[in-house]
Amino acid sequence: MDCYARFTDDQIITNRYWGLGEIAHNYNQITRIRFVRFIEAPSGKIVESPYYVVNFDDGSIWSTRNNFYRADQNLKLSDEKGREILAFVAEKCGKEIERYDFLNRGEDR
Repeated sequence: MDCYARFTDDQIITNRYWGLGEIAHNYNQITRIRFVRFIEAPSGKIVESPYYVVNFDDGSIWSTRNNFYRADQNLKLSDEKGREILAFVAEKCGKEIERYDFLNRGEDR
């Protein structure tokens, strides 16, 4: 069992935890990219915990909110690398990164 995301010149390739293999999406299948600043913790407290959500034209999503997709073990480096990766993705698909404070429940999973 492994879990990863790879970003090539043409595709985002993911292998989800408990998945049965890789899933590839071409960059032209991306419908939107969202940056979200806050989450609601299980306690109900609002916590700053930035993440990205990439939506595809088949209705599926990929999100950096899933901790298995960290770009680096060091959280600060992971955030920096994540910004670089999503800037690369935005350039490849020609989409602007939309910025949100929150998403409605379920929009990021």
